[in-house]
Amino acid sequence: MGFHRTLPKLTLHSHDLQEFMATGEFVDEQHARCELLYQILTSSNGESGQPTVTSHEKTLVFTNSIASADALFDFLQMEKGMTICSVFHKDVERAQRQHLLRRLDSDTEADKDLIVICTDIAARGLDTTKVCHVIQFEFANDVVSYLHRIGRTGRADTTGAVTSIESIENSLVLDKIREAGASTLENAFSRKRSLRKKFKKARRPSNSNC
Repeated sequence: MGFHRTLPKLTLHSHDLQEFMATGEFVDEQHARCELLYQILTSSNGESGQPTVTSHEKTLVFTNSIASADALFDFLQMEKGMTICSVFHKDVERAQRQHLLRRLDSDTEADKDLIVICTDIAARGLDTTKVCHVIQFEFANDVVSYLHRIGRTGRADTTGAVTSIESIENSLVLDKIREAGASTLENAFSRKRSLRKKFKKARRPSNSNC
């Protein structure tokens, strides 16, 4: 699947993982990353104080491997009790993936808060206008993958949100995006061909699990 012919309407947000880790005690970096994502996905209910999903929007959460997607799914479902989560990657049975795609495109009340944890198979192979929020749990390995991911929201004249968890290991790609002006998106999408050519050498090998 190619890039959008029109520029998506997006709002960009970022969270620094190291700064978040400094605010509490965590087992390791991956544990902190999971807790930060949970914080992004939820907010405190004023009456009960219990964390609840309040965005009422379909969300894609991108990871860089199948193992990471499965581990995050287990964390959110088993440890945090978020039953609205599903997982989407090449190891998921085809019938189940197709069912999930229908749910993403659905307007039913039951699916309004659907959270799909996915690999980059969804960045290029998912065609829906119902995704309101894209979260990079793990930052894209290259600029082109970044553009494909954020292009899953803000489609068909809608406004989408993109939230990225940034860490030191992403510094190369982040620097390239900022140097190219991709953080403002106008340059990123209007110069998509030159971006692909310019960053071809900087691309890292894709994880075979994706």
